[in-house]
Amino acid sequence: MEIDYILQVSTRKGLRNWLEKNCEIVDHCWVLTTRGQKLEKTIYYLDAVEEAMCFGWIDSTIKKVSETQLAQRLSPRQKKSQWSELNKERVRRLEYLNKMTDCGRKYLPDMSDNGFKIDPYILKKIKEDEEIYENFKNFPDIYKKVRLDTIQIKKKSK
Repeated sequence: MEIDYILQVSTRKGLRNWLEKNCEIVDHCWVLTTRGQKLEKTIYYLDAVEEAMCFGWIDSTIKKVSETQLAQRLSPRQKKSQWSELNKERVRRLEYLNKMTDCGRKYLPDMSDNGFKIDPYILKKIKEDEEIYENFKNFPDIYKKVRLDTIQIKKKSK
C-alpha cells in the first residue's frame, strides 16, 4: 500500500478539525505519528487513534517513514467490523468526555457488557495454575476483558 496523502497535522485539535470537515467525504488519509517523544510535524499515535474513533474511523496500515516517524493510515470503519474490547473501552471514555460525534456513533457495535465471552479453553488454562488464577481474579474486570480479548483475537487469527 502506497502512502499517497499525508495529512499535515501535529495536534489532536488539528486532526479533529480535519475530520469534522472530511470524515464523510474522504476515504482515507495518512498521518505522521510517534509513540515516544513528540516530534515536529507528528501527532501522538494514541491521539490519532482516539480522534479517528470519534468520527467512526480506524487506524490500519502503518509504515516506517524515518528512524523517528511512522505513517499511520486512517480510514472509515466498515459498519460490521470487529471491535476489540480495548477500543470499546476507549469509546466509552470518549463518550463520557463528550468527544464522540454522531458520525462516529453510527459505527459503534453492541456496547453492552453482555457481548464479551471468555473462551472456555483460555479460562481452563488460567485455572490450571492456582497462583495465576488467584492473581487473575484480583484484576479489575475491565483489565481482564481487555487482556483476554487481545489473546482471543490472536487465537482466532491463527
